[in-house]
Amino acid sequence: MVKIFYLIVFVFCISCASTISFKEYAFAEAALEASARVDAQRLSPHSYVKAQSYFRQGRVEFNNANYDTARSYFTQAQKLAETAEVRSYIKRSQSGGGTLY
Repeated sequence: MVKIFYLIVFVFCISCASTISFKEYAFAEAALEASARVDAQRLSPHSYVKAQSYFRQGRVEFNNANYDTARSYFTQAQKLAETAEVRSYIKRSQSGGGTLY
């Protein structure tokens, strides 16, 4: 009976552990690629470099199996990359830069 109890507790603890989520990783990577396509590294360098930094930190944490920390870094990287992309669109349209892609 005690063994069954420990087995149930063990299974419950495993199910509560953080899980791998590739969604945040993929979204952050896609946002960085999209911002790079609109020349964000030149038009919005601060946000773009910061997004790259968070993405790199997220990959390190992801590879070290710190998935909750990695998820946080990937979310921040995505937000900053999207900000860089929007700022690039705005700067390009204000300067009469023509097409975006």
